[in-house]
Amino acid sequence: MQSQSPTTPASGIVFSLTTTGRWNGSQIKDATDNLRLSRDGCSMVLVSRDTGKPLAVLQYDGFKSATGMLKRIDVELSAVIELGMGAVVVATLEAVRDELDDCAICTPDGVEMVLSELQAAADAIDAMAAQHIKACHPTPQRLSDGSMRVPGVLSFMHTTTTARGRWLSDCHFHAEPMTHDEGQREGMRMAGEFLSHVRANKTRPLPVTQIIAAALGCEVPSPTWAKPSTANVSRAFLDVLVEMVEAAARHIDHESFIKRAIARSLEDEKDAAEWERARHRKTAMKAAATRAARRAAKAAA
Repeated sequence: MQSQSPTTPASGIVFSLTTTGRWNGSQIKDATDNLRLSRDGCSMVLVSRDTGKPLAVLQYDGFKSATGMLKRIDVELSAVIELGMGAVVVATLEAVRDELDDCAICTPDGVEMVLSELQAAADAIDAMAAQHIKACHPTPQRLSDGSMRVPGVLSFMHTTTTARGRWLSDCHFHAEPMTHDEGQREGMRMAGEFLSHVRANKTRPLPVTQIIAAALGCEVPSPTWAKPSTANVSRAFLDVLVEMVEAAARHIDHESFIKRAIARSLEDEKDAAEWERARHRKTAMKAAATRAARRAAKAAA
């Protein structure tokens, strides 16, 4: 009986992996381990390196796998997939194909797909992702001066552009003036959104320093009770971050953390110095070659 993944994909783009021979559980396990895919019952799962969410689920019949009679693996894509991941998904299917004996990447009907069709499939995955992103994100807002406010990654971030899309400025912390109680609630909501994004995204970091600096720019010595103020929002936002720092300091070995950070910094400096030396060597060699060419040309004349 075929296992159903708890995260049921519903993208409408489906592949299959088929063979003229037979696969068994050992081969499936080896392919899963070698390609570092996740396992979920009778499924191999490709997850995003950034968010950890499923990108594709490769489902197979557990009984047939256990008895060495497996001939087909169904491949379904997540309904919510990251932009630019089409090539990653297709490359993973090609890697699985290379791991399994006599494996072919096919349509759901079992027709083998050629390279151009696989490339078109990757483009289709990205088109699906782009449609999802467009549907889920607010549309740019036209301002009174004709410029456009383009929503950012977080609800309180935006970029201002001209009507033709030329960049004008970035806003990393936008807050409306609010009363003390309203500002407390909004600032805590913004902090929650900020922290959730940092936790969920490993390879797409936020401009954390700029966000905190912008929040500090709204700050005053103390929040105001007398009238609405952006400081009421920023103070609540920063208070949450301060509590998070205090909690981290109590539960994380900060001395080891700092030692590792210093070691990384020294390694980065070493790499930068080596790159600079290599650049100078390349420049010197090019200049020497130019001078030699000129001398040769002069001698020939």
